[in-house]
Amino acid sequence: MERAVAQADTNAVEFPSVTVTIWKSQYGSAELGTRELSLQNAVEHLCYECLEEQHGGWEINEGSFGEFILDVAARMIRLEHHGRIVDTVYSSDSF
Repeated sequence: MERAVAQADTNAVEFPSVTVTIWKSQYGSAELGTRELSLQNAVEHLCYECLEEQHGGWEINEGSFGEFILDVAARMIRLEHHGRIVDTVYSSDSF
């Protein structure tokens, strides 16, 4: 994945220099864990989480690609994902 970039209209802008707290469940615990990330890294983390939720195993196929579009004003995230899958199924059975 390439780095997240910010835009205002069609102009590239810098991410604000702020820190974001990410809350996440922890395996085997009822407590939530936290991580402090820059805003840019938090956006990237969110994108990876959404990608894994919708397209688990995306990293092992034949060159998938896509783009996340976060529209802050509309409070909307859109993922345009193109998966490439080469599928071969072989079976040999003796009874």
